[in-house]
Amino acid sequence: MKPKKLAIDPIRYEMYLHRLWAIGEEGRMTLQRVTASPIVSQGGECMSSFYDEKGTMVLACSGHLRFAAATSDAIHDLVRRFEKSPGFFDGDQFFFTILMLPDPTPTT
Repeated sequence: MKPKKLAIDPIRYEMYLHRLWAIGEEGRMTLQRVTASPIVSQGGECMSSFYDEKGTMVLACSGHLRFAAATSDAIHDLVRRFEKSPGFFDGDQFFFTILMLPDPTPTT
């Protein structure tokens, strides 16, 4: 017996995608309104995005899309570092800033 394919209503899909995008876009615009950084408020250099449980980007709302490629790597690293302690739970939300500084971890 073949597994049954899940049928997705294209209209509902677009409605939910638009709602998710609107939430992310509101987050990005809010960042630009409340920040003290002129780089973010005037230059628009910020991003609000959604990721799945594995850390892969689902949707990005960005002032500059150049951040999009690096953020999935950062989320994967976050999951790798903290998945056991303290762990991740349903409803957890993470807000962080990526700073372009040298990695303080010594390399061998």
